Amino acid sequence: MEHVARRGVDFCPRVAATLSGETIARTEDGAHFVRCITYLPGNPLAEVRRPNQCALLRYNDLLTNLGRAVGALDAALADFDHPAVHREFYWDLAQAERVVGEYLPLVAPIGYRRVIERVSDVSLSFVDRHLAALRRTTVHHDANDWNVLVDGPRISGIIDFGDIVHSWTVADPAVAIAYAMLDSADPLAAAVTMVGGYHERRPMDDAEIACVFPFSALRLCMSACIAASQQHQRAGDPYLGISQASIERMLPLVAEIPPARARDRLWRACR
Repeated sequence: MEHVARRGVDFCPRVAATLSGETIARTEDGAHFVRCITYLPGNPLAEVRRPNQCALLRYNDLLTNLGRAVGALDAALADFDHPAVHREFYWDLAQAERVVGEYLPLVAPIGYRRVIERVSDVSLSFVDRHLAALRRTTVHHDANDWNVLVDGPRISGIIDFGDIVHSWTVADPAVAIAYAMLDSADPLAAAVTMVGGYHERRPMDDAEIACVFPFSALRLCMSACIAASQQHQRAGDPYLGISQASIERMLPLVAEIPPARARDRLWRACR
């Protein structure tokens, strides 16, 4: 958070130091660590009504601005490194094949499981030919619709750096797209709008343009599979089902979009 603030990003929390200058302190009894960060205004993107319920142009402005914000954050993180971000992390899109393969049998009903299997197989097959060309940097990796704060068409915050990891740079716009297109009647159009904004702030190369939509699809598949695993372990926890109804509605629509068609639409938007 300190790093991106020094690079001019003003929509992420900033660390407030203690009177003695510490960024992480202990409580007086020594039992807990404490970190204080600044408050950001706005409402979660998840609470903003989708285009079928509000003005489409205004929502498109919001998606463009979200793309710009994620692009600016990635540009600021491009030269950030730390030993702790080089880790094996189950949410990392690089773990998609393993995570889906391990937890898919827990997904119910079986029809939904087959949709996830189809989407993940097609997406993994398509991105596989591009993986060697993808750039790797430190990424926020969790710009989901509860971690993005909005104020009208303005992005007022991207919060929660708990999933930060060194991975494919394109994972950041892919994750943001996955949640931004939930409940959209035209998920590919939403992705095109957001990628256009991202490309303004951090230009994407051809391999990233090809992979960003299938990676978005894979993120939704991972979310469904991880949620199924966690709900199996902790039945009755409502938090574990957050976003899952929207994801279940979205994945059949995503299944009907060939990755090559998405690549061509996105390429035209960026070029």
